[in-house]
Amino acid sequence: PFSNEFTLTYELTKEMQASVIAFDVLGRKVAEIVSDDKLQQEGVYTVNVSMDKYPLASGLYFIKFTAGEFSKTIKMIKVND
Repeated sequence: PFSNEFTLTYELTKEMQASVIAFDVLGRKVAEIVSDDKLQQEGVYTVNVSMDKYPLASGLYFIKFTAGEFSKTIKMIKVND
């Protein structure tokens, strides 16, 4: 569960484009946390996410990480204070 802030960490093993996007349960994109508009260097990235700019209701969301051919989706539950 998260309220307004959470931290994501990911590692790239070579230079590539990567993205982190949040979707609601209907598959609609609700937040683009990391854009794939530029190449990122090899390394470990930590992203501190503040959802203040995305006024989301409490509920289930899917966070999708994509880098090159790799893709992983996790479920997160938003809890409003």
